[in-house]
Amino acid sequence: MSRAKPKQNLEVCGDCGALDATWASVNKGILLCTPCCSIHRSLGRHISQVKSLLKGSWHPNQLNMVYALNNNGANNIWEHALFENGSKLMKKKPTAKDSINIKQEYIKMKHVQCAFAFRESYEDGLLSVENELGKQLHASVRTANLETSFRLLALGADPNYFHDEKGSTPLHIAIKSDQKLQVELLLVHGADPSYPDNQGKTALDYARKFNNRDLLSRLIENQYEVTDTFSYYLSLHKPDHNSGMHFYIPQTGFKSNSVCLSKLQKINNTLFEELAMDVFDEVDRRETEAIWLSCGDTTDFNGVPFLPVDNTLSTTRNQGRQKLARFSTPEFKSLVYDILVDTQRRQMMSDNAHFSQFGEMSTVDDDPLYDSVASDEDYASVPDEEKPTSPNTLSPQSQHSDPSHNTNKDSIISLDSVSKTNQILEQLTKQLKNSDNTITDLKNEVYKLRQYVKVLQTENSILKNKLAQTKASSRVNGDSRFESLEHISEVGLSD
Repeated sequence: MSRAKPKQNLEVCGDCGALDATWASVNKGILLCTPCCSIHRSLGRHISQVKSLLKGSWHPNQLNMVYALNNNGANNIWEHALFENGSKLMKKKPTAKDSINIKQEYIKMKHVQCAFAFRESYEDGLLSVENELGKQLHASVRTANLETSFRLLALGADPNYFHDEKGSTPLHIAIKSDQKLQVELLLVHGADPSYPDNQGKTALDYARKFNNRDLLSRLIENQYEVTDTFSYYLSLHKPDHNSGMHFYIPQTGFKSNSVCLSKLQKINNTLFEELAMDVFDEVDRRETEAIWLSCGDTTDFNGVPFLPVDNTLSTTRNQGRQKLARFSTPEFKSLVYDILVDTQRRQMMSDNAHFSQFGEMSTVDDDPLYDSVASDEDYASVPDEEKPTSPNTLSPQSQHSDPSHNTNKDSIISLDSVSKTNQILEQLTKQLKNSDNTITDLKNEVYKLRQYVKVLQTENSILKNKLAQTKASSRVNGDSRFESLEHISEVGLSD
């Protein structure tokens, strides 16, 4: 991680023009002053991903990307309508001296509602617009023109858009072209390094093929960002991916809560991923809050005591996300540790063999996800290594079990996991061979479907032309039959 930055940076707040911008919004491509940053933090990470320029942990490529976007006018995309000739908007951009309330109203309009953002008008339908934006992004990422790619993403281009003619995604092209900042931009906006092209190769495969170690390392880090963050939060250490170690679980200072770990194992993969992402957001909130409180110029501004509401999520999930803030630091770290342990276990196990089992087990407990996994009762007392767990902290079911069995449960689970490792690896080997055959068959089916879609698109285009010709001739001859599909078909057949 690095604090080094390019020369001639325009360190000005993108929202109010203040000269002391010490924060950045990674996905917005702008720098922020402390007052505006406090507002961005209150919006939530799903709106603005905030990092400290002075104390945050940055990958050099990501930091260079933010400065490149800021220096090349990325902010103009979000404020396009304010300076457009003939604009009907009466809103003015606040200054550094304006009150926090004025800035808050403006920032919400700018970044939540996107009221001033650049928008292009397209006469065709939504599908045509998405295809056009995707094709433009596909072409843009092969160049160093970062702001063009950013504008397309801001307009709604899909970072995982699959170009039918080229048979690849923008990330494939950026890797092949060795455009490090373009790769970083795509990753920030959700590009998937494991997405295959028409030859079944991923962006990771091409990074290996071209022996591009920097990009390969960055892609792997992106894939394990959640678990790496958990490991660093617990122990200030991350796994060495270059040596093939993708999980780092602290060996001292933490111990799994057997009751909570058992509940985690009952959750199916989809719900487990949602929980892991919610905990990841809470880790980010706590780490950013710690940096925020350590800065001398933040005392006059409110922090973020819990995760802001994400309107794209259900009410139940938002409530569960906010409950995470009630956990004390030891309780929360115990939850993070259990999730990290179970993530490694799920990685080792076969999805096909155990996914249905998780689904069946999850139906046994009718309690909501967050009450059963992240409840205050379960993590109210984190067991010490020298002090046995009190029976009062366990669930009702575990209180009826043998106390000696509860004391040794963790060691039994560990021994059982070790004894089954070889069996699991053998099953994985067999299923991988079967999966290779299945993937080949699916690729063939996808290719056939794409060819069929192209035929349908051609036929659709022909029918539209016939319809237009029929309408024109009917107006001349006074014939109203052009609205009949049978008539169009007859014209097509006669031609």
